[in-house]
Amino acid sequence: MKLKLISIFAASIVTISPAAANELPTAEKICNLLNATMILTLPCKVDDKNQSISFVHNINARTGLMMCQSVQRIAQSNGWRMPAGWKIKVGSKEQDGKIVATCTYEKDKYYYS
Repeated sequence: MKLKLISIFAASIVTISPAAANELPTAEKICNLLNATMILTLPCKVDDKNQSISFVHNINARTGLMMCQSVQRIAQSNGWRMPAGWKIKVGSKEQDGKIVATCTYEKDKYYYS
């Protein structure tokens, strides 16, 4: 069921055109896309100071890592690249919003934890 949700999420994001957000930095484009296409427990937020985007969804830790990877693939499919050092943080509603997965972008590579 959760894998099916991620597949639907990925398919819906790839088909949406973010033309109205052309002037926004990459992180804000990604957040706007997530907020527009997913039912999040808490909206996606950009934290410039800590160089991260984060959101909370009704998922567990394993699914959180898969979601992090999906966001990365979706960004790449839209031609977007996160600035080096930026992180995508996925929180779990099941764990009161605690971050359960993080991916960090460093020079064309993502690192997951």
